[in-house]
Amino acid sequence: SKAVILGAISPSDERWPAAENLLKTAYHTLSSRGYSDDEIYLMSPVGISEISKDTMLPNSDTLTDYVLKTWAAADTRDVVLYLLGDSSKNADGEPVFCIPDESGTDLNKCPENLQLSASDLDSSLDALQTGNITVTVIYEGNNTATFLRQLIPPDGKKRILIGSTSENQSPD
Repeated sequence: SKAVILGAISPSDERWPAAENLLKTAYHTLSSRGYSDDEIYLMSPVGISEISKDTMLPNSDTLTDYVLKTWAAADTRDVVLYLLGDSSKNADGEPVFCIPDESGTDLNKCPENLQLSASDLDSSLDALQTGNITVTVIYEGNNTATFLRQLIPPDGKKRILIGSTSENQSPD
């Protein structure tokens, strides 16, 4: 089993203390369920207090090109992907997960280089599931239903999708 935790809320955001707590809870929950440090890939803009594991800066290319297609696919039958952050829509109206830079993310101005589109994530998950791998995606943020609806698994594959909000709803 492997798990990816992607925390995409800037430390300069007023929500950071709550976000950091959620990231710690996700990490400790996975650890208590038997995931080792080597089986958890943690991506966050900064290190997480009380967690000694190194974190990688959130980056959509790293997530789709390396973490999901290479690291998560090696020697596993199931992958958990925990997303924490905001979604928006790109210029084409497609749902995107916004990854903050150092200055934070303005959802109305989520620049292209900080966007993880639902279709790109779906393609990466499809590639991951060419083997016999079950994927669980847990997404905590605003409008998660709109984003998750795009993550349809290939025929005959199992993908569990859990969101914290419906369309046009914030997690507040």
